Amino acid sequence: MKNRVHEHYELKIGILNNPFGIEPSQLFTLATRNNPKRRFLFVSKVLGKHLDVDPKTALAAGRLLALRYFESKNENLAYDRHKVIEAVKGTQSHSFTFERGYKLDENVAVLGFAETATALGHSVFSAFEDAGVYYHTTRENYQTVESSLKFEEEHSHATTHYLYEDEDKRLNSYGNVILVDDEISTGNTLLNIIRSIKAKAGNRKFTVLTILDWRSEQSRKKFETFMIEEGVEIEVFSLLEGTLDRVENFDMSQMVLPVTPAYPSTKDNQKKQLPDYRPLLMPSYGKKLDHSIADAGYGSYTGRFGLTGDHNKYLSRQAAEFAKVIQPNVVGKTLVLGLEENMYVPLLIASELKGQLSFRSTTRSPILYFDDVDYPINEAVALKSTYQKEVVNYLYNMKKNAYDTVLIVAEKASDKHALKELYEYICDKCDHAFVYLIEEGRKKIADPDKIGSYPADDVVFLLKEIDGQIREQDNQVREQAIQSGVHYSEMLPIEYKPSKEYLDLYHHAMDSNAKKLAAAVGAVSERIASYHDKDFVLVSLARAGTPAGVLIKRYLEQVVHKKVDHYSVSIIRGKGIDENAIHYILNKHPGKTLQFIDGWTGKGAITNELVDAIDSFESRFGAQKLLCKELAVIADPAHCVRLYGTRDDFLIPNACLNSTVSGLLSRTIHRSDLIGLDDFHGVKFYRELMEEDLSNEFIEQIASHYQDTGLELDRQEFVIDPCEPSWLGVEDVNRIMDDFGIDNVHFVKPGVGETTRVLLRRIPWKILINEKARGIDHIIQLAREKGIAVETYPLKAYNCCGIVKSLKGE
Repeated sequence: MKNRVHEHYELKIGILNNPFGIEPSQLFTLATRNNPKRRFLFVSKVLGKHLDVDPKTALAAGRLLALRYFESKNENLAYDRHKVIEAVKGTQSHSFTFERGYKLDENVAVLGFAETATALGHSVFSAFEDAGVYYHTTRENYQTVESSLKFEEEHSHATTHYLYEDEDKRLNSYGNVILVDDEISTGNTLLNIIRSIKAKAGNRKFTVLTILDWRSEQSRKKFETFMIEEGVEIEVFSLLEGTLDRVENFDMSQMVLPVTPAYPSTKDNQKKQLPDYRPLLMPSYGKKLDHSIADAGYGSYTGRFGLTGDHNKYLSRQAAEFAKVIQPNVVGKTLVLGLEENMYVPLLIASELKGQLSFRSTTRSPILYFDDVDYPINEAVALKSTYQKEVVNYLYNMKKNAYDTVLIVAEKASDKHALKELYEYICDKCDHAFVYLIEEGRKKIADPDKIGSYPADDVVFLLKEIDGQIREQDNQVREQAIQSGVHYSEMLPIEYKPSKEYLDLYHHAMDSNAKKLAAAVGAVSERIASYHDKDFVLVSLARAGTPAGVLIKRYLEQVVHKKVDHYSVSIIRGKGIDENAIHYILNKHPGKTLQFIDGWTGKGAITNELVDAIDSFESRFGAQKLLCKELAVIADPAHCVRLYGTRDDFLIPNACLNSTVSGLLSRTIHRSDLIGLDDFHGVKFYRELMEEDLSNEFIEQIASHYQDTGLELDRQEFVIDPCEPSWLGVEDVNRIMDDFGIDNVHFVKPGVGETTRVLLRRIPWKILINEKARGIDHIIQLAREKGIAVETYPLKAYNCCGIVKSLKGE
């Protein structure tokens, strides 16, 4: 076949292999570029680089390359073969959905080539279920960081490629390196990089995936000779394999070079000034190679620094969330525009949008344009790079009114002046233009003020003091408000000076249970220490978790001799964890695991709330494997966690008192009129009760028992519970709800600690006790004093259970 570039220049193309029966005209067309090394250019119809493409067609092209490789290694055809082929052809791209990946029997790294194949390589990586890591080469030369690899692409307009490996994701960890490019002509670039990788990393097995393979017989023999000389194995797979024969009658007289646009005057463009950048928050992950890279705005999720399968799954979820944010601005015919090497992330977002969508990106490739309907490039403009001032970029076929809306998706700290010029040019071509910046990095939260009565060495409270801004209410008023739909975190109970009766109860619990509590603290501390294989931070859940966290910190430092930091943060049932506090800790302790602490389990509500909160945080901000879902508690009567000190249901003394044994702080508050977007959750600091404070005395008394002979612990015993939690407590709760006709699970408060708190702070209806229960004399005494009915009940997990009175109709 012949393919005309224009009337004075043709290429003769011979097809040697077309495994999927895709017409060449569906994959590419030809153009002329301003490059004396090679004048002709294959202009892809499936990449989204120089020409518009349906986003799903571009993603399907990468998946088809992955499918080609997968089928070469398996006897069976890929399950979605037909759908992928048709999507690449464009016949079913709009309805195409990406399902499960192809499972390989080997450990592979995928490497895409800048700049054209960054998204292509990434989509290949995404199509494999268990691929190890994805990198793409880059034309960006980071002056402050030495590249792992550097090699040349001789025929290119920008010849030098760099590769910056993350130290945790080096190529020599993978048995097969899959190299992805859109087109091979001689294959010299591939041999250059394979030689570099082998010399630097020692890899010897390589696979090349490419859309077009035009190697001559001489080039193929060069590959065979190279493999023998270098001792490497190279396999090449393509969607179309053929030969080229140039007709040397070249005339550029009618071609035009791209020029810098004439921007509209300020007067003419008053209504189209650059809006505030619309941020799309992505978390940074792993170890940054250098702060200057982040300062320059280069993101982690393009693959420049290595992308794992877990991070890629997160990216897919996040792209769908970004699309929800962007969707209201999709009006009419819409183009999503990526910039230079940043192709895959905006492409993925575009694939999630609904409407008349197309995608492409700017490019460094200088193509000559020609006013001819048979020639692919009819209009061109030269623009400043948003990354490097000395680099020129090009944008093609951006004709006036070709689109109703253009959505520019850029990496964060791009050159604002260059981005503004691009935006002004786009504004002159369409009705609506928006700039979205992928902002990468953890949220910066201000340091907290010192509050509470604990020393700072014991705990740092990540809470906002709101003294005087919220009125305390008595139990009756609060109970009625809660049962009418007001969230408990929007109110505070009246904090009384502890009465003699309350103090007597507390001291009785200390006399009876201090050594037992110390032993349980030791047990859970040992379990925590043995569970984590790297450094961790203790994060207690205010407020009942705070004394537990201080006790565990003291044990780890005094007995295990492990120094740990400890914070106290808010988690609220139905509202989740304080995410600003989590961002703060991750910033302060990069790479460390967050181990969450609570005092005891009631019916497992906070255990579930924590897991949901972590899932939500990770889906939006990443930090996978840094937020430990295994809640650690001193007592687990609910049988719902693996990291526990005991599963006995007994009275932990600090359940008897309020703030005076919890650092003089209230329960945490979250109300929109008090807590801003950048604030920690709120809390009240009861300074007026300083003379009654027992917080530090409680810690000292319990910690004094850590060295008791009777509490010496065999650390080999305290490993994570290999059994799934039985959630025995939930069985008790469900049976109680059925037997007593209770329709609100929050009315059921099982366990000695929770029952005590119901009698002290809520409006109780009745108390259920296990007939074999011991150590609940105070429960019976409190119930008798308040005139509350006490019944025996066949509890399996707990010694007792308090039931809150329903106030409906009162």
